[in-house]
Amino acid sequence: MFIVFEGINGSGKTKHVHSFIKELKKRGKKVKLYEYPDKAGIFGKPIKNFLNKDIDISPESQFLLFLADIMKDQDSIKKDLEKGYWVIADRYALTTIAFQRINYTKAKEIISALNIIRPDHIIYLSVSPDIAIERIKGKKRYTRFERDEEFLIKANFRYKELASENFLSKWITIETTKPFEEVSQEIVKKVLNHKH
Repeated sequence: MFIVFEGINGSGKTKHVHSFIKELKKRGKKVKLYEYPDKAGIFGKPIKNFLNKDIDISPESQFLLFLADIMKDQDSIKKDLEKGYWVIADRYALTTIAFQRINYTKAKEIISALNIIRPDHIIYLSVSPDIAIERIKGKKRYTRFERDEEFLIKANFRYKELASENFLSKWITIETTKPFEEVSQEIVKKVLNHKH
């Protein structure tokens, strides 16, 4: 089973990823986690430099850089799935469409042409950008996108478009304005008990 978590910064995504993994392990499942961007991977340095605003690159280059970071793990993901692992990804190719300012249709065409591994479910943690920015406040260091409300509004809109089209897989949209525990239980119910 391959599950992808998506959402803008401040959606609570990473916390929910770890909470879901804990639940899977409690149920005796073997789990592998992939996190993107992979700052320790071969594309980690240019990605880190870009996110920290040390370098500027064109929207097309951004898209290809972040996509290459994801594509490098395709063989590993395939092997993990064959071995019976539950593979969880904290972000995937959907982020590259939502976050990079490349043409929406072109981005989807490129990803479809690459024959990327399709997740069984994409969990989209939805939150309004103003709430997301409020949650992010107080961080010691901000990356390029985190305080840009206009950018987060655009990314949010793209995610909603992708979800409405069920691009790459079945999307499960979950509002994260509710208390953390409630959201965690909803994820478990909708994914593990298949109550869509």
